[in-house]
Amino acid sequence: MKPRLATLLALISAAIYLGCSAIPGHQFIGSPREIDSGKAFQGIDNRLAATQQSRIWFEDHTREIVGDALTMIKRNERDGASLDQQWYAFRRFGENLEQILRAREVRFYGGREADVRLALAGEYGSMIPFEADQDPGEIRLFTAHRDRDGFDLVIIGQNGREVALKTVIRLVYLFKFSDEEIKQKFVGGLDTFLPKVKVFLSSFPPRQEFISFFHQHRIADPDAVLIGFQGDTRSYLKEAGIGDPERYSTDSLRINWYPNANGKKTLLVSINGNRIYASRAGDLIEAIFEAFRAPPQTIVFFGSAGAIEVASGTITTVGSAAAPPADAEGRSRRRIASARDGPEGSCPR
Repeated sequence: MKPRLATLLALISAAIYLGCSAIPGHQFIGSPREIDSGKAFQGIDNRLAATQQSRIWFEDHTREIVGDALTMIKRNERDGASLDQQWYAFRRFGENLEQILRAREVRFYGGREADVRLALAGEYGSMIPFEADQDPGEIRLFTAHRDRDGFDLVIIGQNGREVALKTVIRLVYLFKFSDEEIKQKFVGGLDTFLPKVKVFLSSFPPRQEFISFFHQHRIADPDAVLIGFQGDTRSYLKEAGIGDPERYSTDSLRINWYPNANGKKTLLVSINGNRIYASRAGDLIEAIFEAFRAPPQTIVFFGSAGAIEVASGTITTVGSAAAPPADAEGRSRRRIASARDGPEGSCPR
């Protein structure tokens, strides 16, 4: 990759990155199942499908993710940054606490729902969503039945280490902040619950998810890419007198596509519901440069975001970012509009 393009990718990723530095000691365990990627993602055009001959599997990352989650929780408690985690944990899982406690296993699968369902088709007789209209954003909850005697809780989330990590952290915090009534119902507490938690991540990378999405919906060669909260980006274009877009949404991406916005093809990528979270942001930028014949002249990020500085451990937030048009030699230049140190925060949320 050319040095300037590599710098561009790194800077844009930093602008929309909200993740944590890696913790050493990761261990990978063999994959439990394989599925055919061509069947898992029907609807892609034949040309793209023909290139996806490799097989998708879900690899067991339980030891790595759970170990890192416990390490981060200890650090949060030492630094006094755990109270906000109580709010996040109960906001996401509080209403379903009884089902979480009664599940035989709690399984997190990071990947596209179609792939997960194919992988589990021979294992469960049914998978019932907790809510009929669950938004295909960060995570979705299902009760998965092998028989009449019990069920597993299946959590389908985005394929990304950070999404799996913060999901496990929130499950652990359910016990750390639970009241005496809950503790009495679940004898053994966290030490009994934690061995039931399993984490599997798809071998189909987010970058390829995004490329497949662009091809499926015939998104081609945008002149400008706007990344941010949907309401903010839409209002920005409305103020410019641009009409309603074509809208496409899957569990990989939610976008608004303007084939002709005052003579320019414009792509709006929504980050609502943590759609583009942490390292997936970098994968999105790589997909944009790989999927299109020519890179967009402008890439703009609306909003605020943060990244962990590995050396110092501080959180840096970025107000906005834009990639100016390519110069005469076709090389893109990059500029961060504004940056400042974040006043607070624990990671991940």
